[in-house]
Amino acid sequence: MAVIFELAVQGAQMFSVLLLAPLLIGFVRKVKARLVRRQGPSVIQP
Repeated sequence: MAVIFELAVQGAQMFSVLLLAPLLIGFVRKVKARLVRRQGPSVIQP
């Protein structure tokens, strides 16, 4: 039973990383633009 739970948790972590990676890239681009006093692209813009 514990093995199934651990596999489910690992699957959820992998899924969340896949979803959050593009948002992290967008956030970094936004911060870089703010550092040079520009508005920058939207966080969800590819």
